[in-house]
Amino acid sequence: MTWTAPSKASPTCILPKFLSKEAVTPIISVDVDDTFITAWESEIIDTHDPKELHDKMLCLTHTFSSLIRKGQYSVKSEEKSAPDDLVTEMDQGIETLCRMWLNRHYPDHKIIGEEGPKAHIETEDVVWYLDPVDGTSNFVDKDDNVAVHIGCVYQGKPWVGIVSLPFKDESYSYYHGQNKEQTPFTPPKTLVAGAEFRESTNEDTRALLMLNQRYGARHHQVKSIGVNIIDLLKGKESLFFKGNVKFWDIIAPLIILDSHQKGLWNIAIFIPNTPTPKAPSDYDRYSPFGNEKALVERINTKSLKNSRIGHIIVTPKGSRYEVEILQEILVLR
Repeated sequence: MTWTAPSKASPTCILPKFLSKEAVTPIISVDVDDTFITAWESEIIDTHDPKELHDKMLCLTHTFSSLIRKGQYSVKSEEKSAPDDLVTEMDQGIETLCRMWLNRHYPDHKIIGEEGPKAHIETEDVVWYLDPVDGTSNFVDKDDNVAVHIGCVYQGKPWVGIVSLPFKDESYSYYHGQNKEQTPFTPPKTLVAGAEFRESTNEDTRALLMLNQRYGARHHQVKSIGVNIIDLLKGKESLFFKGNVKFWDIIAPLIILDSHQKGLWNIAIFIPNTPTPKAPSDYDRYSPFGNEKALVERINTKSLKNSRIGHIIVTPKGSRYEVEILQEILVLR
């Protein structure tokens, strides 16, 4: 299809299409206002200002969410690695729009996205991690547990983070230097374990069953890491874990969690240092916002393969669960 950029002459944002080979498939588009056109077209005043970057990207993300809401009943999907591991025209189209804007206005920034090419990164880079539709199987099933992840780090540290929940009309964001009002955390009265869940990943089911047997934990599974971590922020969960994550799965929602509830959480990613890990010593512990050369090298190596880098565990400060989850559950995968 021929794609037309949004402009004052054509104030419409059209979803780029990739999967469909049928000429008659519907075009998904939404009308946009002058604020969006300005954000899309105008030159950046200060390319080193995280607030300007945040404000414009947040404006674009509102339109991305509108496209997601409008297109849920229209887009085509295809299977990737499993029946519940899907890609849709929406995933590819939203990421393409984001890449277009970043490549035009911030050409020196690196991009690692779920659907597009993965840049080789260095410790000094500004890096974007994009998951345009987190919870794709939910999106296809007409479930509202869907999130847009747009996360940016500079020298490994949070720079800009946006998580939008299109069907819940909620948006969370942060930029470096923002004096963010802290959200209080009131944990559930009983232990609630959050974990993204797919039918093809029986390790998740086994892990949650073990948490239930050992600690009496209830399960909170919504098939969307972004929604899960926002629910952690809201006090609907006590902890969250996910085995074999990809960095675009987690960076944006973890930026939101860390910035909104600073100092309340242990946020760690455990990366195997051996091909067959069997004990906690077979894992190296990193902050996902670290900038160690070893971590960057592992991200680059995994990007050339399947991008699955390690286990993410988020637990309250002072709790005993982090080590026990790793020792008793994830090493048994």
